[in-house]
Amino acid sequence: KGRGKRSMKARAGSSALQALSSDCAEPEPQEHAPKRCRTASKTLGTAKHSNCTANGATLKRAVLSLLDLPAGWEQSFSLGALKQVAARAANFEAGWQRIGAEHRAELVEALSTAAAAWRSFAESVLPFDGAVAKGQKKLKQGDPRRAAVERIIAASVHLVPSGSGVHLGAGLVLTCAHCVDHDDDDENQPRSPQKRAFSGGSKRPLTRAERAAYEEAHAAWRATTAAALGHKRVGRLKTCVTARGAHGAAECIAADEASDLALLRFVAGSPGGLEALPLGGEGDDEAGTPVLAVGNPYDWDLEGAAGAKPRRNGYTPFWASSGQLKGEIERGDAEAKGVGPQRHSCWTYWGHSGCPIVGSDGCVLALHNSWDDTNGQRHAVPLSAIRAFVGREG
Repeated sequence: KGRGKRSMKARAGSSALQALSSDCAEPEPQEHAPKRCRTASKTLGTAKHSNCTANGATLKRAVLSLLDLPAGWEQSFSLGALKQVAARAANFEAGWQRIGAEHRAELVEALSTAAAAWRSFAESVLPFDGAVAKGQKKLKQGDPRRAAVERIIAASVHLVPSGSGVHLGAGLVLTCAHCVDHDDDDENQPRSPQKRAFSGGSKRPLTRAERAAYEEAHAAWRATTAAALGHKRVGRLKTCVTARGAHGAAECIAADEASDLALLRFVAGSPGGLEALPLGGEGDDEAGTPVLAVGNPYDWDLEGAAGAKPRRNGYTPFWASSGQLKGEIERGDAEAKGVGPQRHSCWTYWGHSGCPIVGSDGCVLALHNSWDDTNGQRHAVPLSAIRAFVGREG
């Protein structure tokens, strides 16, 4: 739903590991993304990935996605190879790296369960023409957005097992930072400083002295917590499935936690048939602009009452919904609520995070990332933040 809330993902690795935790030693946690390929950006709150040919060659030889496991891997892979798949392709928690041969079968079972879930997501993609027709059907004849539906869907990606993104060209995928998740992520990381903490809990505007203290605290947060979180995401792999059914592994090359943006680059080149969308120009995102959102809503009902029988929603990947941009709220207010500053009225659900909000001309005008659970208002990362981030890191 909102920023700071994790995307829904298969948790087979976590649940299986918990059953083994009492049998495993507890040495210091290890970082599995290659440290030699990481550099810290000079921009506060941003992590950036350097070009590393040697590491790229290594990645291309490895299994980068659970969708690419070869036949018979359960028996043929060594324990070391299984651990590499768990750490890099599946983003399983680091505890799996400490198990011994006696727990090999449990790791195989966890990977098999996750791989089956990933295949289920990939297989739910409709034929391309069907997805386009479904999206166009929701728009009236004469609506200029109808002509853009095919292009938008052709440039969108489904981050398996959950999340959305858009291809900007040259193998670069734009998504939300919180979509580049990992089983080791701490969901209770400190949020950015809240204005009310500096006004004695009041909603009133901050005084000059209070605002100075707030901005100082926020700058410190960007330089420490946000920078550390963004840095951890760099180097992670995400499997991207296209609307034509192709897929490829993409590596996070930059992440800005404060704006909730991330850039991925396909390791072995863009999947065939994947198109690209340009970013809108400055000022293209005026309030009232008609837009489309194309994302990947989770198909199980996650809003039912506690204890209710699970049921399918009937949602399919590359779901198109229409709406308008509603204008931006002040950044401080957005941070206090944990939402993006840009408001929009396109329908979204769990799994839409990272989906492009696109104008009738096919230009990306925002990136959906959250919603306000007090009023249902959908929120997104604004165009100005996207342009600055991509210009800096792309």
